[in-house]
Amino acid sequence: MLMQVWGETLRNPEVARVLADGYQGLRGQWVALVQQYQARGRVDPGADPDHVARTLIGMVQGYFVQQALFGGMDPDAFEKALRALVAMNVPERRERGKPSA
Repeated sequence: MLMQVWGETLRNPEVARVLADGYQGLRGQWVALVQQYQARGRVDPGADPDHVARTLIGMVQGYFVQQALFGGMDPDAFEKALRALVAMNVPERRERGKPSA
């Protein structure tokens, strides 16, 4: 149903407004959560909380889209994979491609 609502926002400005309002509230809650984790040292304090929140929301939305389109998404497997990604030690963009010492 979520995908139908997203599709309807392209045709119906009122639905788009309601969804946008809801998204702003949700995003604000995620930003607050990210800020709490930053204060506890669990998220890089230099990261923009809004950008982190939007990225997390996008990952959750991606889960829903995959579930709707293809099915078979295991929530526990998704969580495990997400934790593996978060734990990755990926070099900064400027460091990629440099020969290792």
